Amino acid sequence: NPNCNCKTEHGDANIYLEVQPEKLNQYDVIFITAADGPLEYHFVQKALTGTITPKLVIMWIEPFSLAAHALVLNVPQDIHESLFDEWMQYKDRVVSNSADLYISEAGCSATYMPYSGLDTQAFAIEFVRSFFSKFNHGRNKNKNFHFAWIGALSSAKKYGAIISEKWQGTPDYTSYIEVIN
Repeated sequence: NPNCNCKTEHGDANIYLEVQPEKLNQYDVIFITAADGPLEYHFVQKALTGTITPKLVIMWIEPFSLAAHALVLNVPQDIHESLFDEWMQYKDRVVSNSADLYISEAGCSATYMPYSGLDTQAFAIEFVRSFFSKFNHGRNKNKNFHFAWIGALSSAKKYGAIISEKWQGTPDYTSYIEVIN
């Protein structure tokens, strides 16, 4: 979008939130894409106390990009109380056995979640279109949203992914929007 001015900040975001949170208030939106539950929680808590005031968008993908999510917080809300479990895992996951699908790297102790780059881009594009057309203005600017993007669920079986009951039968490459506040 040529009307957007994006600026990145480098360093540990938790330290940044503690040392210079007021610098973040110059922005309209903060996108959190680190897939780090404690970091996301830290941002939400700072918004709840009014320390940071921009809109928050928390985004993550599920294994093999079978699904992806974005929580759009136009107004502060304690989403962790209602939407996440005690392990900071989103309760309404599409892939119910996602923890079983992480892959270990040979030679080191690191693990990673396999995903499709093409489908991740498709999610990002679909979400950005919705963000600028539906979530960011008018009567919706005081509402919070969950945006769920569904990838190729029909291929879940070949990856060993188990689809949660709520999402079974959902058509490939669709998206859903719900108000969460």
